[in-house]
Amino acid sequence: MISQTLLVLCSTLVAALAAELHCKLQEKQIAKSKTVINLFIHYLITAFYLVFTLIGVTIFWHAYSSLNLPQIQKLVFLLFSVVIFVSPILFIASWRYPRLVEQMEKWRKS
Repeated sequence: MISQTLLVLCSTLVAALAAELHCKLQEKQIAKSKTVINLFIHYLITAFYLVFTLIGVTIFWHAYSSLNLPQIQKLVFLLFSVVIFVSPILFIASWRYPRLVEQMEKWRKS
């Protein structure tokens, strides 16, 4: 159980670092003028973010599937793990970088 908890924390760390890096890079990218190459880089940054988040989810799913517990305990573990996994991403996206999504949308549409 402890090793699965550590795996969840590791996957949370990977996803949180990916979210932080994604937001920092996107902030710098949308400050530039909109050209084809800058738009390509914008989507490339998003693709890398999705890949690293999926790596975190894969680690998370491995921790969940390797548990040898009764079903109700596995569900409780899954519930708390999802909250732990999603909380840093929401914190980074909403509190540290407010209105970044709106700025990205405005930049893409301009």
